[in-house]
Amino acid sequence: MRNAALVFTLLSVASAAPTQAGSMPALPELPPLPASYKDVDQWDYTESHSSTPVAIDPFSLGAYAGVLAGYSGNAQDGLAIGIIAGHRFLAADLAIGLEGLGFVSTGGELTAEASVRAGIQLAQTFAVFGHAGLGYSSDTEAFASMGTSLEVDVGSGWVARADYRFNHDLSGEVDTHKVLAGLLFAF
Repeated sequence: MRNAALVFTLLSVASAAPTQAGSMPALPELPPLPASYKDVDQWDYTESHSSTPVAIDPFSLGAYAGVLAGYSGNAQDGLAIGIIAGHRFLAADLAIGLEGLGFVSTGGELTAEASVRAGIQLAQTFAVFGHAGLGYSSDTEAFASMGTSLEVDVGSGWVARADYRFNHDLSGEVDTHKVLAGLLFAF
């Protein structure tokens, strides 16, 4: 009998609790849900909904190819022209990339190089990259390369680029400095 009285008391308290708490406040109006959603590959990375700047613009991502030309300074100073191809992808707030380059200089030197790059967007259409890599030259053989690039999106998939490259000859011969500019097309 004592258990029955305890159960009755608990049920009475439980059923009385909502009436003692008062009425629920009204819920605020919610905005309507979007009618359609974009796939992840269609997101606009330039659109920001906070005070934090967007890290990478779409021109910094994907495959690209182009031409670079400029000054190559070493024992045989002269002009250099080359082709470049690579691919960039997003990793956190960095654009990471792999690229290959082939150059010929007016002094007759042929150069092939492979590099790894990392870069950040500084403005909506302006990015800076650093690179490091290895290469082979017909004059000095194996070398290590390092440098920096500035890129500007000029529209419709075209990117203007300026490079400084320092090539350190691994055999102890003459080091090379290259100052280049060119135009790339992003696929």
